[in-house]
This record gives sequence, C-alpha cells and structure tokens, in this order.
Amino acid sequence: MRYRIALKILYDGTSYHGFQRQPHVRTVEGEIEEVLRSHKCIESLNNARYAASGRTDKGVSAIGQTIILETTCKPLELIEYINTLKPRIYAWAYRVDTLGEFHPRYWAIYREYIYVHKKTKHYNIDRVHRTIDNLIGCRDYSFLGLPKDTNPYRCLFRIKVFEYNGYIVYRVVAESFARQMVRRIVSLFKNIAEGVKDNIKPMPPQNLVLVNVKYPYGFHIPLNLREELIDVVKYNARRVIVFDLLYHLFFSSSSWIDELS
Repeated sequence: MRYRIALKILYDGTSYHGFQRQPHVRTVEGEIEEVLRSHKCIESLNNARYAASGRTDKGVSAIGQTIILETTCKPLELIEYINTLKPRIYAWAYRVDTLGEFHPRYWAIYREYIYVHKKTKHYNIDRVHRTIDNLIGCRDYSFLGLPKDTNPYRCLFRIKVFEYNGYIVYRVVAESFARQMVRRIVSLFKNIAEGVKDNIKPMPPQNLVLVNVKYPYGFHIPLNLREELIDVVKYNARRVIVFDLLYHLFFSSSSWIDELS
C-alpha cells in the first residue's frame, strides 16, 4: 500500500549546507532522501512525487518546513526514520493526503520567519516602528537588492519588531518570500534604526528561522512527539540564539500546538 504523507520538519540550519539537495555536501533534503531510501520507503525523492514548501539557504533553520512525498511506509514509520538523523532533523507532525491534491508550496496561506540580532548601542527601535507600514502590501521589493534571478513581487502581510533580553526580534509574515528577502528587510531596518546610510546587504543567516507555513487545515502531532519537540528546541537553544527565543515565545506555553500546527 502507498501513502501520500505531508510532514512538518525542524532542523538547525547551521549544521547543513542549506535545505535543497546538492551534490557533495550535506543538506536537509539529501539526508532525508538517504535515510528513507535506506529503509525502502522510497526509491528516490524524484520518484516519490516529492515537494517542499520552499527552500532555506545555508545556515537558516526551520521549525515549520513542510514536505510531502508518496511512500510505502506509514506516517509514524517515516517520522521514526527521519528522527534518527544527526545533526538532528526532526519530523514532528503529519497529515495524510487522501485526495492526492495537496502541495506544500501552493497551498500555503502564509509563511512566517523570525530573525534576531543583538541590540547595538545606537539602535533606535522607534525609527523602525515609524517605517514598518511602508513595507506592508503587495509590491515590487527589488529596492532591497534581491538576487536578479528571483521574482521581486511579493505580498507582505505583517512585520513586528520588538526587544527581548538584549536582542532585537523581527517577526515577518508574507504569502511567500524571495531569496534573501527577510535578511535584507532586517538589514534595511537596522540601517534605519542606527541612522546609517548604507547598502542593504543580507544579514547573517544563522539567526533566521522559518517558524511556520500555515495551511487551511491542521497537522496531527502525536502525543509522544510534543515533549520531544520541546526538548529538541531546548537542545538547539544552547548553541543558536534564535531557538532560545523560539522556546520563550512559543513553547513555554501550551498554545504553540494551535499556532504552529
């Protein structure tokens, strides 16, 4: 029997050369493909009607990355095999696509990223708050200096910027994002906050995380995975500041289940 299964995936991107498969380097997709092939769940991702909600660059982490594939293994078997991977790639929620129509990229209502960096001496957050509304809406964002091979027209829904424990936190929500877009938005705001007139360069990737990709329906989170997920976030928080932030924003209360699933 074959199943079409969607999974939500967590990973520490600082341990991988990006999400998308590439030859001769370790990537998140590549590790998932290898472990599922070794357990005879798939022949390859190319032959499994595989799709993902998007890509993350080298160094960028995720909690809400979403993939789908056709497999002979059951959902809990897939999760068990993926969750053996080191450095940790953690599948924590699933949905069985009985109609065969779900696509994680095109069915997404919105995507949310969080970026965090240390607050500098001259950072004036009020300047940022006064300019946020100027970026909201559906428009051409090529003024950010986006890579030329990406579509600059996007719909940006919400930006929230606040201080947390000596850090500046950016929560950015959009229908979709161009490559480097969030890191360039943060760079723009940092220039504005510090009163600096400089080129908009992408901020370092290691403090960026894809928190959620929201769909019209929820995913199932097995009871035994809920505490394990929190433990993985806590473990990653020891090395990557954005995971520490995520724990305090989401996982310190039970509401994260509704918000992230």
